Amino acid sequence: PPDLPDAQSGDEEPGPQRSLSILLVEDSPSNRLLFSLYLRGRPCAITEVHNGEEGVAAYAAGRFDLVFMDIEMPVMDGYRATRAIRALEREQGLPPTPIIALTAHVVGEFRDDCAAAGCTGFLAKPFSRGELLRCMARHCGGGGQGYAAWSTRGDLGSGSDVADGADTPAGNPSSPGLG
Repeated sequence: PPDLPDAQSGDEEPGPQRSLSILLVEDSPSNRLLFSLYLRGRPCAITEVHNGEEGVAAYAAGRFDLVFMDIEMPVMDGYRATRAIRALEREQGLPPTPIIALTAHVVGEFRDDCAAAGCTGFLAKPFSRGELLRCMARHCGGGGQGYAAWSTRGDLGSGSDVADGADTPAGNPSSPGLG
């Protein structure tokens, strides 16, 4: 299976210019809250669901630019939900929507399993606001002056939130983080 791209630290990337429709499939209320707080003030509409079964139903009922899929959930896990979404896309002749796997497991076998299920990206928990924004920019396009609403420039202290701990849940012991 292909290696999934993940959020890399380093140069900030601009993101999409228009408002995005995002499906967040996540069973943890605190993780859903933190995700929403990270995107506060950004041009997006977030549909939140609590498990993979609800995620598949929401996807079938709407159109989304991006899906963030927790992998370990009750009722239906993220692997099965991603496979079901990919099957819906094939049946309806739709182009594949980017699905970003959310998991605390970062070893290669989990990335391979996510890719095999149909995920197009990977974001390791806990992740920072900057990592989330760069991931969104990477999977939803960007570039040019009109993308300022999604730029991570100014969001990160030194431009490398992973290396120095700035803007990361792990870098702030009082931050709940995503996990």
